[in-house]
Amino acid sequence: MNRIFLILLVVLSLSIPTAVFGWSNWQAYKTKHFTLFFQPGYEQQGWEAIQTLEHYRSHIENLTTNQTLHLPVVLDDVGREVNAWADPFWYNMHLYPTAPGRGQLLFVENWWSLACVHEYTHILHMTNTGDIPGGLRTVFGNIFCPNIYSPGWLTEGIAVYSESNISPMQGRLNDGYFDAFIGASVYGNRLPSIHKATSTPLEVPLDGYYIYGSEFCDYLTRKYGRQQLTRFIDVNGSTFWSLFSAPLPFIGIDRTAMRVYGKSMPKLWEEWLQHERKRFSEYEPEGERLTWHGWRTEDPVLHEGKIYYKRTYPVKTGAFRRFVFNEIIEYDITNGHKRRIISTTAPLVLKLKVAGQKLYYGTLEVKPGYGNSSMLTYGTYVVLRERDLISGKDRSVLSGDIRAYSPLAGGDILYSVDRKNGFGSELYRYNVDLGQSSFLFDTGCLVNEIEVDRERIIVSARRDWENFSLYKLSLPEAEFSPVVQTPYFEGNAFLSDDELFFTANYGKVHSAYCYSFKDDRVYRLTEKGYADCPVFDGQSKLLYFVGLNSYGSDLYVKKGEFVPYQVVQSFSSEPPEFTLQQSDVSLGTYRDNLKTMLPGLRFPMLYMDEDSFIIGFLLMGRDAIGDFPAYISILQLDLLNNRSGIALNLQANYFAPLQASIYYNDLDERDLVIYLQYPLWKRLSPGLSTVSVNMEVSGENDFKRTVFGPGLSTGFNYPRTKASLGFNTYIGRKSMSSIVDRTGFYTTAELTRYINHSELDIGVAHIYDPDNPKKVFPSLRGYSGSLSAKKGFVLSVDFSVPLFEIRRGLWNPNIYWEDVCATLFWDDAIPDKRYSERRQCAGGVEFHLETKLFFNGIPADLGVRLSRNRENDSRIVFFLKID
Repeated sequence: MNRIFLILLVVLSLSIPTAVFGWSNWQAYKTKHFTLFFQPGYEQQGWEAIQTLEHYRSHIENLTTNQTLHLPVVLDDVGREVNAWADPFWYNMHLYPTAPGRGQLLFVENWWSLACVHEYTHILHMTNTGDIPGGLRTVFGNIFCPNIYSPGWLTEGIAVYSESNISPMQGRLNDGYFDAFIGASVYGNRLPSIHKATSTPLEVPLDGYYIYGSEFCDYLTRKYGRQQLTRFIDVNGSTFWSLFSAPLPFIGIDRTAMRVYGKSMPKLWEEWLQHERKRFSEYEPEGERLTWHGWRTEDPVLHEGKIYYKRTYPVKTGAFRRFVFNEIIEYDITNGHKRRIISTTAPLVLKLKVAGQKLYYGTLEVKPGYGNSSMLTYGTYVVLRERDLISGKDRSVLSGDIRAYSPLAGGDILYSVDRKNGFGSELYRYNVDLGQSSFLFDTGCLVNEIEVDRERIIVSARRDWENFSLYKLSLPEAEFSPVVQTPYFEGNAFLSDDELFFTANYGKVHSAYCYSFKDDRVYRLTEKGYADCPVFDGQSKLLYFVGLNSYGSDLYVKKGEFVPYQVVQSFSSEPPEFTLQQSDVSLGTYRDNLKTMLPGLRFPMLYMDEDSFIIGFLLMGRDAIGDFPAYISILQLDLLNNRSGIALNLQANYFAPLQASIYYNDLDERDLVIYLQYPLWKRLSPGLSTVSVNMEVSGENDFKRTVFGPGLSTGFNYPRTKASLGFNTYIGRKSMSSIVDRTGFYTTAELTRYINHSELDIGVAHIYDPDNPKKVFPSLRGYSGSLSAKKGFVLSVDFSVPLFEIRRGLWNPNIYWEDVCATLFWDDAIPDKRYSERRQCAGGVEFHLETKLFFNGIPADLGVRLSRNRENDSRIVFFLKID
């Protein structure tokens, strides 16, 4: 196979999606500044997104003193996933069309405006370059953009600050949750050092980049002026030494801070901490804390003297290892007894509901077929489940793109799904007995919650460019009548007879309120701290709610004191006046995506020794959509020996969910490897989680060894146990242009078990590859070499446990030590009895120091291993593993 044939093969591969397959049906809207890709059926969402980008472009350009041309923006449908992301290195953005309705992204008048502003701020901030870095970027690519190497809290902080400055009724700095968490951290004396905020150890909050970074940037702009933040972005992006900020902040980001603010980053950070301690010196939570879980507690529901609530939390089990638990807890309010009634591997979504003796809850599930390539066409949907509280039987009731639901009298279920062709909801009624859904009506309101009692249906819903408010829904007339409607957020409601309890963030403080249908008045039930998801026990007159502390959220209780409250005057938000016209936009095709494959990294190479003088070039790139997520090519020319060589690694997803990769190398001997993998089954719920088949076809050593390798892998996932089983076969025949006949079989099985804040890992492999010229047994801990046998078994047993926390670090050089963990291990390699080699086995202990380097960019496992093998050879080995 010559290079011309290889090049033709690659070109043909790239042209296939454009000419033949349905995966090439991506379309594009194009302006001078953006090329927005979308699939058929998403024209309206694409138009709204590009209008929004053009409208807020000048706002972001003024903040970052930067602008772009022809930025690729991809509209990915990933089901119920709410997200957006920017890639400054490869220069593109991805937007998901599903609007948020839960968590920290509740205070959103318009999803496109928040997502577009946030992600475009990332692009303009991190690609702002000038002077020497600007020249290097032009020649070699965005790897020479200094602002890319900023701490995560700075990049996210600037983006959240930007998103919060386009409307006072939108953005996480305007919501009040971030302020409440800072207040709770001051109250708990747990404000983070700059080292901890940079390195994000496994503790609350895992999203500290957003909270601490945005509050820090907001403080800087309030004290020193917004123009100084803009100047900081510009100066840091134009300073050559800022490229080295991550390992040595004092020669990069600290120098920039000194020039702009007159103080280094650590001093500015400590100044901000002092400001927050003073601002929240009188902060205190309200009510009595009932649980001490921390992490995330949410959605309590009251039923017959018991509260059911969701709990999600991680547990560290070893160095850079964790288990994540999703549970539903039953809390007996008479004696405080807690009982876990549901534990699942799937994320818990939707509000909990109780009807009769049935508990309803939702989990996320995954399937292929959505309009994206970056996630291999996979997306998430919701499974509504029912748990019988008496018998414990659990079953699936309904599945789909469910946003909100509620059981009705008689057993039917009312639920909403998002409109596919625009903003709003479609409402359905599901007959449980018949297993059929009937369409009721669609509406321009996005229905986020549904609460039902004997007489009323109350929804938390919003029109576009408004926040969620509370409405009474009439199904026969398909009408929404305002109950409590303000510019703020109202939701997380609980309906009890003639009283509607809810959460609102009036004045940027999340508090519990009650609307009385009897006297048409609103009452405030909490005033201090943070209160969410209130439920009221009419017999004991106690209010239960989710409160906030420095370790996360927990269940709190207080006496129900109803204080009359005058809500702010209602008004209807008006969308901005978009000026982008159809005539300003041209239509693009898939060829515009192929243009994004131009090398994003271009790096020269030079190598000299006694026998050769080699010059070359390394090129790396990818496309924006994700059909070709990566390629690496190396071009070399040996000037002394008049020979050249090429190495190419290309990954392709345009047959997604099929993944393909092609590797070719003729720098020494010609090698070609084609690898295909196709998922047959993927599931988030407990049980069989993955089934995939794979195929490898390779030709090595100038194609003298040709191998055909089919394989199968399966995975099982349970709340406290994970397991996998894999089969791989390698077949080579002389009749297939191979110099040897080869038949190899590899079978692997792995088991991981959670055991009380620790983890047991067992791996077993059977090897049969007698004709393989290479070694097939792995190197064991405790030995310097591996067995040369070609048949046998391998066993590995590890028991890992965290020992103690360090949670300390240095700013210069930038390094952070998280925890020390230990691993007891036993490795065993047993050759087939037909081989003369002795069995290898060794045991010992490893001590791991979790280390994070260079603004958390490099997780490093630094450790020491003490081992003893069967030959009584004791060894002490120091190791460094980079994730």
